[in-house]
Parts: sequence; C-alpha cells; structure tokens
Amino acid sequence: MNKVKNPPKITVLVEGENELNFWRKMGFLGRAKIFNLWQAKANTMSGLLRGIQQDEQIIIIADTDVLNEQNRFIANVLQIKKHCKLKPHIIWQIQNFEDELCFSCGCRPAQLFQHFDAVNADEFKNKFNKVNQLENKLTACNHDRDKMWMRSGSQFSLNSSDLNDFIQNNLVLHRR
Repeated sequence: MNKVKNPPKITVLVEGENELNFWRKMGFLGRAKIFNLWQAKANTMSGLLRGIQQDEQIIIIADTDVLNEQNRFIANVLQIKKHCKLKPHIIWQIQNFEDELCFSCGCRPAQLFQHFDAVNADEFKNKFNKVNQLENKLTACNHDRDKMWMRSGSQFSLNSSDLNDFIQNNLVLHRR
C-alpha cells in the first residue's frame, strides 16, 4: 500500500489588512501574512524567510494597481523560490481589493460600499475589517467566492514584458 504524502504547509502573502481578513474569515487554507514583496527590503526578506520552512508552498497575492519597484519584487520572489523547494504561486489582484470584491459580487463600488454602510473606499476598508460574519455579509451581497481573483489567469497580462517573462519562468501563475 502506498503511503500518502502529507500536503505541504501553505503560507499566503497578502499586501494588506483587507486581504488578510478576507483570507482568514472565509476559511481558506494556509496561514495568511501581510507582506508586500514590492516594498520589502533585504533585512525584512530574511526575517520572512526565517519563518518559512523549505517545504512550504508559498502563494503570493499581489496588487497590480501600482507596479513600482519591479526589480525589488523580482529579487524578493527569487529569494523565496531559492529558499523553498516548491515553486511559488502568484495570484494577481486586478487593481485593488475592492475591485476584486466588486467583480466577485457582480456590483459597482458604490453598491459594495452601501452594503457595508460606507460612503467611500477608506470607510469601506475600515468597516469590512470589523465584520465578524463576513461570509454571511458577502453572501447577502451576491458574492461568488469562485470569482474572487479569477481574473488572474492567462487573459491578464502586466504592462511590463520583463515582469511577464519573469513570472512565466519563475512562478506558477494561478489560473482558474
């Protein structure tokens, strides 16, 4: 009888508090951690890597609204790739978190904000993070969890050929 191999531990790197709360409250697998690979410097990267085992699966949820510091992002991902046995996965967050939520709920930002009794993005973010029964709240807003981050696949391309080439050669691009 073949021995079943244990699945790897999963660490999900997200860029902000909204993504962190969403990941945790929706019950997705893995431990989520706020860590921005576009901004992280060498000393913060070494701190991150000390907390990651070599056999862990890393999933990166990366914003695409501001693509500054591409070289830093690439260098940081290469460090993760070198540290871990498994190739990191990347999920592109098209624009920002609110845009992804609007897409998965089939609504416009104003409708999403209204559902959370917010008048703007900043107020929405604050109220979103305080919701205890997030899945119920989003279900009432017609949220389809299968649509969240689904635009990350092959039909999406960054406006940087260097970054696109890097992704193709070094990461597993999440396709749904």
